Amino acid sequence: MIQESDKSRIAACSPLVEAGQAAFQQSLEGLLRTHRGKWVAFLGEQMVCVAKTQTAAYAECIRRGLNKRDLAVRLVTEPVVVEFT
Repeated sequence: MIQESDKSRIAACSPLVEAGQAAFQQSLEGLLRTHRGKWVAFLGEQMVCVAKTQTAAYAECIRRGLNKRDLAVRLVTEPVVVEFT
């Protein structure tokens, strides 16, 4: 259950994260061809790295001096479609 104190933190998503999520979605088709099953990190519209694990992606970004709160780190996989009947 999400506590009240967490709601504002969740809602206050960094503009860089939002831009990164959008860039990931726009790049997904190509990423599926080249990096399926890997983790990618975006800082805004720029893809920063590709890694075998989520932990490795964050570690590489931190090594580069990036703030993890500004990153969109996503697994390159087919989108899951849920149908409600």
